[in-house]
Amino acid sequence: MNTMIKGVVAGIVFMFVMGMTSYAQERTLIYNGTQHQYTTKAVTIDVNNDIIEPEGMDPVIINGTTLVPVREVMESVNIQAQVSWVAQTQTVVIVREDIRIELSIGNTQAYVNGSPVELDVAPMLISDQDVNITKTMVPIRFISEVLGMKLSGTLRRIIFPFKEIFMMPSDY
Repeated sequence: MNTMIKGVVAGIVFMFVMGMTSYAQERTLIYNGTQHQYTTKAVTIDVNNDIIEPEGMDPVIINGTTLVPVREVMESVNIQAQVSWVAQTQTVVIVREDIRIELSIGNTQAYVNGSPVELDVAPMLISDQDVNITKTMVPIRFISEVLGMKLSGTLRRIIFPFKEIFMMPSDY
């Protein structure tokens, strides 16, 4: 009987460990001029029950900051921001209603309606070598707060006035 209980417990632990690792994504990313092996759980972006699936590049967490592909997320049906790219300065411009956000690649200083704001993590061009794609990735917390949204706790819940975005690891 004791051996049977140990076998069941071992089986449950094995399934738990395998279940946890099955959600992990291992990718080879290049950013800031260096190649990185990146492993994390998948992050799902849900805007009012409408899943945003960025083409080729999932959100990443770097130095504790979640970066998302700017165009796919900001131009989604439920957010409807306008996104433009200024190639000469490697600057992404996000406009939604009366708010204009300017973020330059590699620069921790952003501009909101012309006023400078310091970022924890600079926007980055990130290349995923496994799918051969490069995306402009921006810190979602900063952008969401500027646009009047709020992030909360474990599920990384972003709330718009009258609109909601949920960001969570896919195993929740």
